Amino acid sequence: MNTIKINNRAIMLGAVTIGGLLVALWAGKAVALGNTRPLLMGLAASIALAMGLALGKNAWILIPVTFFATGSIGALPLPFNYQELGIMAAFTLFVLHLILTKETIRITHSAVDTLVWVNVAYLISVFFRNPVGVAALQTELVGGRPYFSLLLMVFCYIVLSHVRVDEKRARQMAWILAGAMIAPQFLLVLTEFVPSTSRVIYPFYSGVNIEDFNLGLAPAGGAQDTRITSFLGLARPMVLALCALYPPITLVNPLRFQRFAAFLTGLVLGALSGFRNLLVAFAFYLAIGSMVRRRYLDVFVLVVLGTAAVTLVGSAHLVGVHVPFAVQRALSFIPLGWDENAVRSAKGTEDWRHEMWQDAWTRPGHMRSKLLGDGYGFTQKEMMIMSDEALGIGGFKNTASYEGHLIRGSYHNGPLSTVKRVGYVGGVCLLALMIASFTQSLKLVKKTRNTPFFTWTLFIAIPILFLPFEFFFLFGDYIQAMTLFLFSAGMFKMIENSLAKWQLMRAATGQSFGTKEQQPTPLAAPAA
Repeated sequence: MNTIKINNRAIMLGAVTIGGLLVALWAGKAVALGNTRPLLMGLAASIALAMGLALGKNAWILIPVTFFATGSIGALPLPFNYQELGIMAAFTLFVLHLILTKETIRITHSAVDTLVWVNVAYLISVFFRNPVGVAALQTELVGGRPYFSLLLMVFCYIVLSHVRVDEKRARQMAWILAGAMIAPQFLLVLTEFVPSTSRVIYPFYSGVNIEDFNLGLAPAGGAQDTRITSFLGLARPMVLALCALYPPITLVNPLRFQRFAAFLTGLVLGALSGFRNLLVAFAFYLAIGSMVRRRYLDVFVLVVLGTAAVTLVGSAHLVGVHVPFAVQRALSFIPLGWDENAVRSAKGTEDWRHEMWQDAWTRPGHMRSKLLGDGYGFTQKEMMIMSDEALGIGGFKNTASYEGHLIRGSYHNGPLSTVKRVGYVGGVCLLALMIASFTQSLKLVKKTRNTPFFTWTLFIAIPILFLPFEFFFLFGDYIQAMTLFLFSAGMFKMIENSLAKWQLMRAATGQSFGTKEQQPTPLAAPAA
């Protein structure tokens, strides 16, 4: 009996070739009719496909590289941003790889994995109780994009959970993640201060400042009299990366000039953004980065230095030195005689939020089911209200998009947004996942200490360890929390897979690894 050996790569190449010919015919016909968009889309698809085939089983790298790029391709009519395209491409190539190869990776199952699927299952039940945009389920709700976004996060978790990397890649991951976080924010800041660059960048990345796209004018205001909010997204990953890469105490040491200059830049950008929450986040990053390294005395030193620095800025302001309005606003929660307008601006934001929280909790019909949650989506009436408010008609409370924020559930309050979306039941599920993720972060930090995976682990663990405080007391949102949990769960699983492989390779060659408690038990000598 003759057997036929199937060449999987040949099958894939043939399928791609046939598909490419069909796309070429379609694009050619469209160009002949004067429509060049199909040609651009075909070209983009060809480039993406070529990259995917070149990456092969390393297609997972598309996820961390594009994860923080929330802009889309401005020149193409695609309804997806770079993050979504990266996840979809990585997941598709991952599935193809499983189909066409026999490679398997044994992965452990932890409490975090169980709770991830519990939360996903409950969210699915919320969708079916509050269906959005599905005619078969007789729904009147629209605006269910968050469900799609969370589905992609599940794909992201699945892909990353099945990846193992070598020591070289592990050492690079913190830098890759930092670069992926900073690059899109740098483009936003660049186009805000040099508006003419928007015309060049926008066709390739839409997440830029386009307010002055047609006028070519400099952005209104500046660091002297207003917040530069775009600095928020640039400063936060800078400080996070530094706290993961280096002991935080070395960041305030001028003798370590490069680290000191980078940290000072991030600190100044954060202060100029005018966000109080960001400065609190910086303090937590420094404290967590020190404590997980068992440098507890450093936390005390950093507190003393931070207090001295803030006091110095406040004293300078009192003796007549000009301190930018945004910096005063960011530090307004510390009573050091700041400008009344800065204090009033910060206080106004607090009052605005408190009023919204009270309205969200007590307004009849706003939260239809506090026990099980309302899910996502808007009624036609709610869509009309948001449209009227955007157009400045209807006599709404103020011009700060109050009703729009309320309808969208953008409360800037973690517990409240969770109850709105998934109710008390979903809140319990989320809290369990939060606790499990917090615990897993601490364990993995301990497990990877003195290994090439430590810095990478810290980059993911520090935000997870800070999240409980941020979620309950500063600025929380259900979908943002779930996104972070799914991404971090996948990353942690990826670290565990890679660490296990690295330890086996080191043990096989008789090399030590990690901390003492991680050392393999010596094999007993064979009996004589």
